[in-house]
Amino acid sequence: MKRKFLFYLMSLIMLITSCDNVLDVEKLDFDVQVEKTTYKVGENILFKLQGEPRYINFFSGEVGNDYDYLNNSRYVKNNFFSFYFTLQYQYPTTEQQVEVFLLKDFDGDRSDYNVISNLGSDKKIDVTNRYPLVTARNGESGISNKPNLMDLVKPGDKFNIAIRYRKRAPNTAGATIWFSNLKLYYSNGVNSSETALSLKNDFLQYCACNENKIPTRSENRSYNTAPTQYIIMWPNTTATVNTANTAAGYTKYSVASEQDEYWVTKQYTVEDGFEIKDWSKPIKSYTDPKLTFYNYVYQNPGTYKVVFEAKNASAKGMKSLTKEVILTITE
Repeated sequence: MKRKFLFYLMSLIMLITSCDNVLDVEKLDFDVQVEKTTYKVGENILFKLQGEPRYINFFSGEVGNDYDYLNNSRYVKNNFFSFYFTLQYQYPTTEQQVEVFLLKDFDGDRSDYNVISNLGSDKKIDVTNRYPLVTARNGESGISNKPNLMDLVKPGDKFNIAIRYRKRAPNTAGATIWFSNLKLYYSNGVNSSETALSLKNDFLQYCACNENKIPTRSENRSYNTAPTQYIIMWPNTTATVNTANTAAGYTKYSVASEQDEYWVTKQYTVEDGFEIKDWSKPIKSYTDPKLTFYNYVYQNPGTYKVVFEAKNASAKGMKSLTKEVILTITE
């Protein structure tokens, strides 16, 4: 009986020892090699990997994927600023009728047509050609693109967005245009932020228009008792008595007249940037097969510290090892 007990006890000790050895963290052997240390933008870089770590993380050294900032957030300036919107044409004509402007440092009355119309090109910057949807002459509808407008402004600049609708004489008809979903967009190359603007809070109820246009013809329907989230821009449909101008020879709002109007947002400030956190890029997990090479391409010139982080882990702990490669990327 005593011998049996000793046998079972020794077996149990051997089993525990065996399990404990299995739980030990595997030895970590890892290295990285490249053929050269200078590459061109767009050129493929082949990293040759040696060893069999269970996990591998990659850091390119670019903003957002930089090992040196792994545990620290940092402030990165924006390099992209834009706004975009939804535009829908009904009864489209062959004539462009919408223009888009960026108003810089505008301190005038956004309900006054003459004030807006007389702004110089340094204050009223025409960005219409950057929005293909707006310049389309075939009645295209949809969400506009997001062109980078950072070349026109700098952080801290004050700006308004202005949408212009025109019906040219002597035409008696013009497109009905629905404008909605205006959003501001910023990016610093890693993260982006987007702000949806409110038609009711950011626009007036009625446009700033010339004397030929019925002032309440086009309207911001978010102000309605039963609101809808769009601004409708359309021309005069019938001649109406112009009570604001009773001069001889001008008693009606003409259907065929040159009609011009602006919709101007409230003022905003160009944002400087925002904080980001850098993250690793996992390229191998526990269940993946052995990784012997990794390809990467840089899109911008500069000097980059590339880091590969290899790890082995078990229930008893973890071992990690980093390998660095300094690369120069040229044009």
